Amino acid sequence: MAFLVSGASGFVGRRLVSRLSANGSEVIAIARTSIPSNLRSNPYIQWIVTDIANEALDLPSLPNIEAVIH
Repeated sequence: MAFLVSGASGFVGRRLVSRLSANGSEVIAIARTSIPSNLRSNPYIQWIVTDIANEALDLPSLPNIEAVIH
């Protein structure tokens, strides 16, 4: 199971993604801009850089999502 986190590169989102992955949870992180350098190589985080307000997200291609955090 995975957590889908939008706004993952923002002030709160970055800390949330870090905390979830530190607990061993798989995280699908959506960022509108760049990926934070300290989280780029984390194997528990899959980054998607897109603006979900303007582009559709292909949810069926993602793993089983347990929760969405926006």
